[in-house]
Amino acid sequence: MKFRTVITSLAMFLLLLGCVSSAVGTKEDGNGLREKVGLVSLRFYTADSKGVENQYRVYNTKFNKNAVDYIWYELLVENRTMKNSTLLLKEQWYDGKSLLLSSEEKTLSLPVGKKHLEYSAGISQNWGNGTYLVRLYQDSLKLAEKEFTIY
Repeated sequence: MKFRTVITSLAMFLLLLGCVSSAVGTKEDGNGLREKVGLVSLRFYTADSKGVENQYRVYNTKFNKNAVDYIWYELLVENRTMKNSTLLLKEQWYDGKSLLLSSEEKTLSLPVGKKHLEYSAGISQNWGNGTYLVRLYQDSLKLAEKEFTIY
């Protein structure tokens, strides 16, 4: 019985370790802009240039440089809009020296009635050993940031 409890607790810990939880409340920038989505999770996985279907993703924050071409993030958000809307998502990828590797802006749809929405994107680099950082913004509000390591 204790073994089953330990295994269940370990599984829950590992599941939570790969996620970033959302903060309670609403963020606002200095111009009165309010968040349209709330963060549920931000996780990393590897795949080729086309990505991989959800059921085949293996999430992690540490990757072997000999086994990595593309690093992808999966962003899961809670839709807080009351009508069909769009969101400007800005993604920034940094290396361990805080040098910007990639920056991209995307307009994402927020359809009314969809409580949770998922977005994925990945980049290919000449990955060296070190810690990397991904920052995501909704318009000018920081939505999430998370590190991953290449070894």
